[in-house]
Amino acid sequence: MDEALAAAEAAADLDAEPEALLLLAWARLLKGDAMAALESLGMARALGATAASLDVLEGRAQLLRGDEAAADAALERALNQGVDEADLQALRAQVAFRRGDTGTAIRALDRARARSPKRPELQAQLGQVLRAAGQDEQAAERYARAAELDPEQPDY
Repeated sequence: MDEALAAAEAAADLDAEPEALLLLAWARLLKGDAMAALESLGMARALGATAASLDVLEGRAQLLRGDEAAADAALERALNQGVDEADLQALRAQVAFRRGDTGTAIRALDRARARSPKRPELQAQLGQVLRAAGQDEQAAERYARAAELDPEQPDY
């Protein structure tokens, strides 16, 4: 991981293009450094980057920082640019869940599962939200489905 971060930093130093800065932001996010990722994203924006991927990365960074409102705003911008993939919906569900809005989290996870029905982590995430909403029977069904999709994972 450290080697990937060093490579991304070197690329961004040599080539101050938005794409290199987006890669650097991703590497910093993977390292758990939300503030450094946001700095890279700000630099990319200053260079004219407007890609939806920038908003998705910003949403991830803001969520890592614990700023649900900023994360939600960034993810909403990505949706408005036409991005509606399973990962984006799963992130929106995390934001809603942290805010205590289980209804929105469930709807976002249903959309995510519609796009990627064979991803066990989406099933398990929905199980967690359903359990928090007091829907224990439905939660158990989602956990069972996650275990069915990934029998090697003991945590479901």
